[in-house]
Amino acid sequence: MTNIHLAAYILSPTSHYIGSWRHPLSARNMLDRAFFEDIGRTLEEGLFDLAFLPDILAIPESGGSSDDFISRGSRGVINLDPTQILAVIAGVTRHLGLGATLSSTFYPPYLLARILGSLDHLSGGRVAWNIVTTADDMSARNFGQEAVSEHDSRYDRADHVLEAITRLWQSWDGDALLLDKETGAFADSTKVHRVDYDAGGISVRGPLQFPPTPQRHPVLFQAGASGRGRDFAARWGEAIFLIQSNKDDLRAIRNDIRARAAAIGRDPDRIKFFPAVQIVVGETRAVAKARQQALQDWTDPAVARALISQYLRKDLTKLSSDTSLDHLLEEFAVKNGATSSIKVILAALTEHGQTVEAVAQRYAETHLAPQFVGTPADIADSLQDFVEAGAADGFVITPTHLPGTFDDIARGVIPELQARGVYRTSYEGTTLRDNLGVGLPDHTLWERSHGKL
Repeated sequence: MTNIHLAAYILSPTSHYIGSWRHPLSARNMLDRAFFEDIGRTLEEGLFDLAFLPDILAIPESGGSSDDFISRGSRGVINLDPTQILAVIAGVTRHLGLGATLSSTFYPPYLLARILGSLDHLSGGRVAWNIVTTADDMSARNFGQEAVSEHDSRYDRADHVLEAITRLWQSWDGDALLLDKETGAFADSTKVHRVDYDAGGISVRGPLQFPPTPQRHPVLFQAGASGRGRDFAARWGEAIFLIQSNKDDLRAIRNDIRARAAAIGRDPDRIKFFPAVQIVVGETRAVAKARQQALQDWTDPAVARALISQYLRKDLTKLSSDTSLDHLLEEFAVKNGATSSIKVILAALTEHGQTVEAVAQRYAETHLAPQFVGTPADIADSLQDFVEAGAADGFVITPTHLPGTFDDIARGVIPELQARGVYRTSYEGTTLRDNLGVGLPDHTLWERSHGKL
């Protein structure tokens, strides 16, 4: 029976639930290394595959103002560099994977290859890169640009960035480093190669300043759900992070990306799919339902409105709570196309009502990801159902409070999964690739350049 894989989504002061920092059991030392060390130890105790850190490159704005986000505490108001956090977690763990979100839109390829490769070496081969194409103009202005380029152009750039980076990661042959004290031979220079990549506005000479990591290079996560994003995922992704509101839509995307991967010669079984889910667990169903209601009560309506406004790039903060979103969504679709974002919102409208208040509330609580509520056995049933239905290989668990959500899962839900034989009882290997079961890279030039193709 296939193991269920789990990743932990770590973002403070709020995650996909905007009231997270207000939860009575949430820690407040989110700028202290001990906060992240504690989470890392809990995740490794629970045999999670990886800690998954998103990244937000600007404090959000709605209607030209960040006031609601800052004063009430929202996603992105505090956001430490994810690779620095993961370095802290790496220091107190030995098996847990380390997933860093970094932008292909703003970061140069050499810097990305160097940062991620360094962390992969120092952690013994446990790093994943969640590749994102940043879409908001607020972030662009923090990087000296007036606005981001259009959607497909960002993916075109990302393709070139990945081509350059994967060449950098293989610019040393695996046996180039000699360290022969007797002869004084440090490395074989004939096995260290310049990259000389120059295409699509990306220019990198290389080589990188270190040999391949224990897993050759970090595992590549990707989260594109648009048509262009799915092409990118099919080409590069070894694990796919998804946000959809229901099982049927998740299964459809998974099947589509697998088909696109197979069409370009990749083995789709080597790609793992991780939808975001939120878990509210209780000793009884009644307790879990009461906790779910408390989460709703702690959701700040002003921040919820501001968040959905930012998402739709339309100021909804002044609208009546019973205003229908139908015409606003039509306007969004005309301006931006039938993007994955609009499809997620439309699904949420169908399931949760069509007013500003209903959708903003749901978005603020879960980011429109599925929410599983119940006892450990109920949660295990839901996770197992999604996997057996072909909607997922694993899950990115988005917390309602930190670090308590992951404590509840590690001590309640995971023993239930283990008793059913669908969750590991020990780590399979020493690298993240070993534990995810994705194998060595199959989409770079590595095999060809080493005579394996």
